[in-house]
Amino acid sequence: MAGRPSIWAGETGRRLVLEAKPHLDAGSSLDDVIRTLRTGPPWKNWSQETLCRKYREARRYHGESPMAIATKHDQLASSLQKWMLPTEARQLANRVSVMDARQRDHVQHALDYVDRRRMWNRKRKADFVRREVDIVEAHPPHRWSRLKEGSDKTEKMVLAAVRKGLETKDDIVADTGLNPITVQNYLVSLFGSGEIERIGFGHYAAPEQGLARHMPPGKAILKALSDNGLATPAELRARTGLSKAQVAGALHVLKKRGKVVLTEYGKYALLGTAAAHVYAKDAIDRAMASGLQTVPEFMEFTGKIEVRYGPPFDARRPRARSSRRISFIPVVAVV
Repeated sequence: MAGRPSIWAGETGRRLVLEAKPHLDAGSSLDDVIRTLRTGPPWKNWSQETLCRKYREARRYHGESPMAIATKHDQLASSLQKWMLPTEARQLANRVSVMDARQRDHVQHALDYVDRRRMWNRKRKADFVRREVDIVEAHPPHRWSRLKEGSDKTEKMVLAAVRKGLETKDDIVADTGLNPITVQNYLVSLFGSGEIERIGFGHYAAPEQGLARHMPPGKAILKALSDNGLATPAELRARTGLSKAQVAGALHVLKKRGKVVLTEYGKYALLGTAAAHVYAKDAIDRAMASGLQTVPEFMEFTGKIEVRYGPPFDARRPRARSSRRISFIPVVAVV
């Protein structure tokens, strides 16, 4: 079954390209343009990195000079596509377009209300809009929903606490008396929309404070390897200031995702910048697959050295029965 079509292939993507075009034509960089657009709705709901990526996707669909969104009907359909399929969004826009002015104003108020619900998922927003359009069509104004702005008060309380200098969830909970889970959800949402910055693990600040933005451990390690080349975990800790557990966890994830490779014992590099380390077992498996049989042939093929444990064995010297120091030489059996 085909997946849900991308909203960036529809009116939302076309609107993004159209709004960014004048700024780009004036010589501004894409990062600066997206940062400007994110100061207002609906673009503030996406992070800087996501919206830059989605702009490129939208430009692939629509080109650099798409047709303008000329009518309020198209703008309404574009807004609805954030929460529902394009076909349903246009059908709903058609129903709204035949309403009278008072009904249309209430529906637009409902869309703005839904757009501000940070804790609602896409399905809940779409269901609310459908239900509200049905109510407006079927009932007189006194039966329409009263759109309360209760959650905006919570958002403003969290924002005010951050702007006062409170950085952690616990500090904000102690200052506002809000539920800890609610505060955490709002902090994540406000960070995603760019209204606050993450300056450390679990620490947030207002953008106007000018504090350095927190860099996740994985990105910090990738930057350190890109700037300085090969490094051991200890060297990465010194370069990034991360803890031993953070470096170990990030290296494990990055190696699993194919972004870094182990080049030799205890050293890591970016994929493609150095040859990956080959473990002895894998090297021997390849040697056996090539038809080699003796240890010297294996050593030459794999580049691995012969390892002896204990002192060298001398057949001419009698060995005491009580001695347990035995010399071992790897022997490979070929079946």
